[in-house]
Amino acid sequence: MRATIAHDQQESKALDSLRTAKASGVVSWHTEVMAARFLTLADLAEQLAISMAQARALVRSGELPAIQVGGRGQWRIEAAVLEDYIEQKYRENAERIEHLRMTTP
Repeated sequence: MRATIAHDQQESKALDSLRTAKASGVVSWHTEVMAARFLTLADLAEQLAISMAQARALVRSGELPAIQVGGRGQWRIEAAVLEDYIEQKYRENAERIEHLRMTTP
């Protein structure tokens, strides 16, 4: 558990460094494209307004497809995959609401 917390803190620091570099104009177009393509667990948690534990559970369970990269197996989620996941959740919610409308007198 401690290793996971330390890992998450490292990812968060790296993201802060990238944001600072972007703001100062130091980041190359290649870095921006790669950063835009892949999200960290910290990015995912921020985007969905959930905790890091919830973000990790989504990818570990396979509910949200992700890859592990590097020697430490850091999770990365493709931004397009996240968008598809969000759209899927909207569709599921719309279907649930429609089902309730049809079954409620």
